[in-house]
Amino acid sequence: MAINLETQYPGKINPASPAYPYGEPRNITNPGDGTGTPWEAALVRDIAGMMQAFLVSGAVVPSGNPDAADASQYLEAILAIISARSAAVFPTIAAMTAGTPTDGKAFAAKLGQTLSVDGENDLTTVYTVVAVAADVDLGGGLWAKRIDPAAVFKNVAPNATDSKLEYASFNDYIGFLAGKMKAGAEVTIGCFGDSTTDGVGTTGWVMNPTSGGAAVGNSDHNVDAPNAWPLKLQTALRDIYSNNNIKTFNAGYGNQKMEDGWANDNYQAAMIDNPFYGVPDVLLIQFGINDTVTPGSELDNFITQYRILIRRVIDDGTVPVLMTTDAIWSKVTGSFQRPADEAQRELNSAIKSLAAEFNVPVLDMYDVERKWVQDNADGYAWMAIQPDTLHFNDVGHAFKAQVPAMLFFNDAVAFDGGETWVASVSSQCASLGDNSNLFTVANNKQGGNYILGVLADGTDVMTMWVWSTVADAQLVYLGLATEGAGNTTQPSVDVENFIDNAVVSKEIIAAGATYNAGKGKSDIPYIHGKLHYGLNKVVYKSSDAATFAFTGGFRIVEAKSLPSNCLVESGRLSREYLDVTGDHFQLPAEAARLANVAAIWEGERLVIQFKATMPKGCGVLFMSGQGYDGSAAAVTNNMQSTAMLYRTGTDTLEFYNLVTTDLGVDSATILGAASAVLPLTDDFTARLELYKNAGVQTIEIYDAFSGGALLATFTAAPGEEVRYAGHCGGLFANTAINPGANKIVELHEMVIIR
Repeated sequence: MAINLETQYPGKINPASPAYPYGEPRNITNPGDGTGTPWEAALVRDIAGMMQAFLVSGAVVPSGNPDAADASQYLEAILAIISARSAAVFPTIAAMTAGTPTDGKAFAAKLGQTLSVDGENDLTTVYTVVAVAADVDLGGGLWAKRIDPAAVFKNVAPNATDSKLEYASFNDYIGFLAGKMKAGAEVTIGCFGDSTTDGVGTTGWVMNPTSGGAAVGNSDHNVDAPNAWPLKLQTALRDIYSNNNIKTFNAGYGNQKMEDGWANDNYQAAMIDNPFYGVPDVLLIQFGINDTVTPGSELDNFITQYRILIRRVIDDGTVPVLMTTDAIWSKVTGSFQRPADEAQRELNSAIKSLAAEFNVPVLDMYDVERKWVQDNADGYAWMAIQPDTLHFNDVGHAFKAQVPAMLFFNDAVAFDGGETWVASVSSQCASLGDNSNLFTVANNKQGGNYILGVLADGTDVMTMWVWSTVADAQLVYLGLATEGAGNTTQPSVDVENFIDNAVVSKEIIAAGATYNAGKGKSDIPYIHGKLHYGLNKVVYKSSDAATFAFTGGFRIVEAKSLPSNCLVESGRLSREYLDVTGDHFQLPAEAARLANVAAIWEGERLVIQFKATMPKGCGVLFMSGQGYDGSAAAVTNNMQSTAMLYRTGTDTLEFYNLVTTDLGVDSATILGAASAVLPLTDDFTARLELYKNAGVQTIEIYDAFSGGALLATFTAAPGEEVRYAGHCGGLFANTAINPGANKIVELHEMVIIR
C-alpha cells in the first residue's frame, strides 16, 4: 500500500509532474496559512512502512542504531532483495523444483525471478517465475515459464575467465559439434524412435529388449542391429572426420508410439540411464509410423507428447533434431495398417511445425527418401528395398544414414544437376598439396597444379565427398598428361558409394609416360563413371613416384553413360576451301553433357566410329583439349593439343600429335610410320581404336564400324603420346596438297562407344 498525495492532501501539494506524478510536497507560503504539506502520522507511516518492508523482505533485523553510508542496514536489505530476485542456476529441472541451486544456497522462488537450468552439454534453458500455470510447477502457486523455447547456448572456453561463445540457435550448436568432430573430440548422437530406428528388416537384427512393453535399456543396440541406420551413421561420420570418438546410440523400439506417452515414459531408461549410453549431445527423434494405427486422428496427443519430449531433451542439455517418418507405401487395408497418407499429410506436417516452433533442426526423411527411391538409377526399387511396405532393408538403412550425416558435414559437394567444377585447392578436395611447390603454367581452369613430394604408393592425396541428388551424375577427373611420369605404378581415382560400400578404382593411363615439356596436356577429362544417388567418397591415390606428381581437379556433369554422338550439337561438319593456301583447322568445342568427350583409363580400349569425306591433304581430329609447354605464352595464346588422322597426297594414312595456338600450328609430330598405299576414296567409313599395349600407346584404324580390315597401326614414341581423353570431332585441310583444287572436307558421323 502507499498513500496518494493528491487525494490525501488536496490543495497542500504542487500539481503532478513527470518528476512527481502523484503530486509534489511543498512548504507553506506564509506562517500559519495552511498551504504546506502536513508532516503527520499518515505520511510518516508511509515512509516508515516502505523502509521496514525493505528490512523484512531482505530478512534484516534492525540493530537500533542509525544508518550510515558505511554501515547501512537498509542498503543491506535492498541488496539482499536483488540477490534473491537474481537468476538462480540449477543443474536439472528436478533440482529447480526441489529448490536446490547449483551453488547450494538456500532458495525460495520469487515472482519475476529468473531461473536457469544448465544441461550437461553446455546448454542453458532460461525461465522466469510467474503466478499462473506454466512449464514447471515450483509449488506455492508459482511456476517457471520458459523464456525462449529455442533456449540459450553457452560454451565456456577452457582455461579462460568469463570467456563464452554464445550460440543463437540449435543449428549454430550443430555446427559447433561438427567442429568438435573434426577436432577429434567425442560427440555422441542418440537415435530414439520406433521399429524404423530399431532395425526391423535389416540383416543380423535382434529386437531391442523390453520388459512388459517398457524399455530395458541395458545394452548397446548397435551390436544387435549392425545394419540399421544408427550404426551406419556412426560409420559414415567416423570415415568423414577420421574420428573414432564419434558415437551413436540406437534406442529404437518396435511397435512404440509418441501419442500414448511411451516415448516420454521410456526415454530415461532407454537413453539416459542406459549404462552404454547416457545424455547425448544430439538426439535424432523419429516417431510417427505407429501413431497412425488407431482409426481416426491422434494428432493432438501426438503434438502434446512431442512437445513434452522436446522440452525434456533441451533441459537435459541435448540438441533435439526432429525427423519425419520414413517414406512408406503401407495402406490402412494392408498387413501393417499404417496409412502412408496420414503419416505424411498429418504427422509429418506437425513434426515440421514443431521444429519451427522450437527452432530446432528437422530432417524431412519422407521427402528425401521418396525422391531417392523414385529417382535413383542404381537399381534400387521401392518395393524391393521395402518389401513389407513399412521397413527398409539394409539398402534403405544405408541410404537413410546418409541424410543425418550431411547435417554434421558442411563441406560436401552438393550436386543437384547441370555441371559443377571442384578445384584441387578447394577444401572440398582436402588435398595434401600446398603452395610450396606449384606448377602455374598448366593452362588449365584452376590456374595450375600442385606438385607433391615423395609419397608412398597408394597415399590418399585428395578426398572429396559428393552428395548427389541426380540419377545420372558423371564424375570427371581433370588430369595432366605427365601425371606420374616415369612411375612403375599409376595414380588412381577411387569412388566408394555408401549403400554397399563398393569401390570402383580406375588407374590413370598416362602414368609411366615420358615428360615432354613441349607437348603437355592439361585438364584431360578422364570420365570415371556414374556416381550413386546419395553420398559418394572420391579419393585420388598416389603412385610410387616423386617427380611430376601433379594433381588436378574434378568436374561433375549430369549426363547419361551411353554411346555418344559427337555431332549432337554441331550437326554435320563441312568446310570448303577455295583457292586458299596453308593449313586450316576447325577444332571441336566440348559439347554439353560430355557428348563428344572420349576417355579411357588403364586397361581400357577406346572405340570411335566415324564417316567422313576426306580428300587428299585432309584429316579428322580427335581427343582435343588444353595444352601447355611450360611457358606463360601457352596460357596467353590458348595452346591446344589434338590428334589427327590424315590422308596424304599419295593415299597413305598418317596419325599426328598436333599442338596449336591462336597463332597457328606450334608442332606436328607423326606417330610411327605411315600406312602402305591404300585404295582410298574421298568418302571414308572407319573405326579408330586407342589403347596402351605393353606400356606403348597404340592406335588402330579399321575400314568398318565393326570387324573390317585393319588399315593402319600407329604407335607413339615416349613423350609423343596423344591425349587419352578429350573432345572429338574436327576438320583439317592442307591446301599444299593438290594446289588449286577446291576441297570439301566433311564429318558426317562420329560416335564414341562407351
